[in-house]
Amino acid sequence: MFNGVGGIVAGLSGGADSVCLILTLKSIIQKFKPEIRLAAVHVNHGIRGDEARRDEEFSKRLSESLGVEFFAYHRDIPAAARETGMSEEEAGRCARYAIFRETAERIAAGIAGGELKQSESGADPETAESGAAGELKRRAKDAEAGAKQRVVIAVAHHMDDQAETFLMHLIRGAGVQGLSGMEPVSGDIIRPLLCVSRREIESFLEERGQDYVVDSTNSDDSYTRNRIRNVLMPLLRKEFNFNISDILCSTADDMRKLSSYVENEAKRAAARYAKYEYGAQRKPERCVISGLSRFMAEEAVIKERVVRNILFRCAGTRKNIYRRHIEAVLELASAQTGKSLNLPHNITVRRSYDELVFETCKKKQSEFFDAELVFENDGDGGKLSFKVGRYIYFGGRLRFLKDITFEIMQNVYGNFTGNDYTKYFDYDKIKNNTHLRFKMPGDYFEISCGGTKKLKSELIDVKIPQEYRNQVLLLAQEHKVLWAFGVRRGQSYQVDESTDRAVRVCLNIQEEN
Repeated sequence: MFNGVGGIVAGLSGGADSVCLILTLKSIIQKFKPEIRLAAVHVNHGIRGDEARRDEEFSKRLSESLGVEFFAYHRDIPAAARETGMSEEEAGRCARYAIFRETAERIAAGIAGGELKQSESGADPETAESGAAGELKRRAKDAEAGAKQRVVIAVAHHMDDQAETFLMHLIRGAGVQGLSGMEPVSGDIIRPLLCVSRREIESFLEERGQDYVVDSTNSDDSYTRNRIRNVLMPLLRKEFNFNISDILCSTADDMRKLSSYVENEAKRAAARYAKYEYGAQRKPERCVISGLSRFMAEEAVIKERVVRNILFRCAGTRKNIYRRHIEAVLELASAQTGKSLNLPHNITVRRSYDELVFETCKKKQSEFFDAELVFENDGDGGKLSFKVGRYIYFGGRLRFLKDITFEIMQNVYGNFTGNDYTKYFDYDKIKNNTHLRFKMPGDYFEISCGGTKKLKSELIDVKIPQEYRNQVLLLAQEHKVLWAFGVRRGQSYQVDESTDRAVRVCLNIQEEN
């Protein structure tokens, strides 16, 4: 964790985990690595008012007592969540890591500057260069010093966090890599406490008489992670295995080793079959898998990983690329030549004889929309407004969909009316893993009497023009379509007399003159 490191930026919320982290880092640096510069970073999310100000003051006093540099930042996370369509939890995490990296850059620049001053103070005045040539050399030395002194970000994740992450990913349907959990060292992130439990952390602080603050939202079980931490984990410890955290962490470690092996094998396979073509800034614009018949004879896990990595590279991100997209690509690889597939991030995949061609293109944005809906509010009510801001095919023509509102309601059976713009679903059945997206191969409706009907057949039957079928927006779970906007609502998750809570889905379509 400390190899080649000149500085560490440590997240300090004031809670037990981060307090343990800053004490541990300070002790290690003091005893073994005095050349490392340590800074604590506190982020006030603008959510908990006086309690948040208390946490900031505590973190500042602790840092000063330890002789650790302290940086405090204020962000309006609720506003950021509204603007981006993220949950407050996700928006807060994104803001924190952006701030950590911003501070790390400042620390790195300071380290470089410090080394420059030291070299200048020891220079022989008779041999020291001056003028433009000397300034250029000093700048080069400054940059070289900064490059040598890497600054890393330390976060306070521990063993119980790892176990909770494993369960969260398992529940949401992650693959091998998702079940690998967090790594002790991942790029510029280090996790020194990943090998110890929360109980050990609290014991460590108690032995030293070190206090800490408690975030009141930790007891709010409307957040998924809190429900896992406060409800599911205690149940598993009590009813099944007291050492459940150790077991889940060991399984995550096994998954990490397995994922590493699969990744290495997938890289070898990609070197044999895949060839990239690059555009501006070395961004992949095209990738061709040649020898498709031989590629399809590879082990399933290797094929899936190769396709997944190609999609990640072409998209430039991992966001909104899911298992079903990879499965759809492999299904296309077995289809007849000439067939194609539209995916998120403007990626098209085309079968061409013994090749599979991936291309980024500039088709209409609405053909490549896919967003996961996460209902974090699990109380009696709650509203989520999701910005869409694109044209969809609705009511016989292309119309601009501004946003969609999801509102959780109670006691609606017999007291609600739906229309073309509004539908109701049983919230306790629908829950998460629900997506807003456009059609994909294999999509279907559940219909009456337990039967199903392909979405493709429905679009043909209601005479949606072929050129517009990719622009019918869907509310779907995996390949099951709950609602094809403006076309049909499936029978899934109907509100009935057993419904406790319902979610009302309302489209806000801009009316045009």
